[in-house]
Amino acid sequence: MTGASGPGEVGGHEDGPHARGGLPVSSLSALRGPAVRRLLALRQDQKLTTRHVRLMA
Repeated sequence: MTGASGPGEVGGHEDGPHARGGLPVSSLSALRGPAVRRLLALRQDQKLTTRHVRLMA
């Protein structure tokens, strides 16, 4: 089938199929900004670890 998404794949709709963690793609986009700001704050305080980055990813 052309253009079909397989199980677990994100389709072409913003609020359609769920991506990682079961969240809609639009929710993941909304959470990206706050996550990056938190990582930057941790880096500024010299408390950023690999674990923080992996958790946010």
